Amino acid sequence: MATADWNPLGEVYYKKCEVYSMGWSEIVDLNKFEVSSAPYGGPIALLKDEAKAAQVQVVTKPIVSVFTAAGRQISQMRWNSGKICKMGWSHTEELLFVQDDGVVLMYDMFLTFKKTFGMGQEAKDVKVIDCKIFSSYQGTGIAVLTSTFRVYIVNNVDEPRIRRLAEVPGLSSNPSCWTIINLDRQSRALIAKESELFLIDHGGQYQVQTPEVSTEVSKFLDMSLSFNNRFLAMFTDKGVIWIGSSDLQKKYCEFNTKSPTPPQQLSW
Repeated sequence: MATADWNPLGEVYYKKCEVYSMGWSEIVDLNKFEVSSAPYGGPIALLKDEAKAAQVQVVTKPIVSVFTAAGRQISQMRWNSGKICKMGWSHTEELLFVQDDGVVLMYDMFLTFKKTFGMGQEAKDVKVIDCKIFSSYQGTGIAVLTSTFRVYIVNNVDEPRIRRLAEVPGLSSNPSCWTIINLDRQSRALIAKESELFLIDHGGQYQVQTPEVSTEVSKFLDMSLSFNNRFLAMFTDKGVIWIGSSDLQKKYCEFNTKSPTPPQQLSW
């Protein structure tokens, strides 16, 4: 018998139970922050950009806070460098900040500065418009997308070596979504140009991908790779979530959410 707090999932039922409440519950409204959590239940970083919330145009630097997984504050600082494009954690719990000029800054969880490096001259000259921080075979990698729609990649932030990936044919505007996939011990970018999918590598090659989707797709709006790099989820403009293997050769399931707008976040 299903009771009020049990929910059906196929032929089984599950319930959620609260293990503990977050220590920040009275002071943090997550809607006002960019959130990044370290792997394996590590610390959580929050970035609050006060300029976005301000009623009038003000020039203030955002505040970075680091909490334990239970919401207890460890450290905090006001950012004093350039414009942050992306924040994320390495597999060794360094906090990474990628700026729009391609400069990467690394801190420990106590917000003590460790080191910095750049993503190349073109990223500095034409600016970074998007960034991915990902797990690679060599550690933690960073990929940046420049305003000229080229992708530059570093597979290991501890020993940064910049590679430029192949260009996507005819890409003259922001891709509708993209992610980094590790195939055959090599990091490649999967880029959606409306309904077309391109897999590009650093050898200058690209491959057109045609996953089996039962409904017509005008545009892929979001995609997310699982933590173990084996599964890929994609959200289409028709509201369909497609889940398959990361090489796009197998389809495991499709689910029609009947929602024309993409979710705020698609995550594993």
